[in-house]
Amino acid sequence: NEQDNGISLFPSPFTTQLNVTTAPNQQASLLLYNFMGQQVLQQSFTNSTTINTEQLADGIYFYELRDSKGPVKTGKVVKE
Repeated sequence: NEQDNGISLFPSPFTTQLNVTTAPNQQASLLLYNFMGQQVLQQSFTNSTTINTEQLADGIYFYELRDSKGPVKTGKVVKE
């Protein structure tokens, strides 16, 4: 499913913050998991948000972006 509904996560790789944008007026939640599948972060927002990631260890993280109907986009991002 390449249609990502205007959703973007950047920068990748990230260091101290991760920016997420969705479609206008779309309520969404970002869930972030470490490589062992443990949830390390969850943040709900509308339109866009900047997440402070300073406390996260360097490495690969998997994300799931959800809206009211369920998962919208999944993937991985790298912190370095």
